[in-house]
Amino acid sequence: QRRNALTDAVMFALRNELLAAAGNPELRAIVLTGAGDKAFCAGADLTPGDTPFKPKVDRMQTPMGELFRAAHDCPVPILARVNGVCVAGGLGLFGMCDMAVSVDTAQFGMPEVKIGLFPMQILSVLRDLIPPRMLNEMCMTGKPISAQAAHALGLLNRIVPAAELDSAVDALVTDLVAASPMAVRRGKYAMRAV
Repeated sequence: QRRNALTDAVMFALRNELLAAAGNPELRAIVLTGAGDKAFCAGADLTPGDTPFKPKVDRMQTPMGELFRAAHDCPVPILARVNGVCVAGGLGLFGMCDMAVSVDTAQFGMPEVKIGLFPMQILSVLRDLIPPRMLNEMCMTGKPISAQAAHALGLLNRIVPAAELDSAVDALVTDLVAASPMAVRRGKYAMRAV
């Protein structure tokens, strides 16, 4: 009901899953998606009491930072299955993935600036993914872009109608599984290191 909004607990749970996946030599691919069909992730949960924006001076690292580090260090390819709205922190989740397949009706954006926040944390995973001029526009205006525009920018591997989303994701996973697991794992590490 909150469009897969992010809380500290959700981010720590995702981090823990990625850490476990990294240690599983049998795992060949990870598919990250949102529950339901409305949103991949609508960003931080801003409900009073649940927001991850509460200052905690005793914590030097943020849950999102720890999640991004786990994704960065995970040798298993991570594929985003974008089933709807992908904004704010959700765009950060999208950015930490290695590949992405999206429904053709999805919207991508960073609306935080409209409520007085700048998307600094997610820029760590988006700055090399989105071309600089478009990144500036998205960050500074908060206006979303369509799946078609995201595909044209090279942010998506495929865009498909909702009815074809699962088969398109399955096809990409099949291609990943057909590749050498050693080459993929070491290659992903080397690409990140470079």
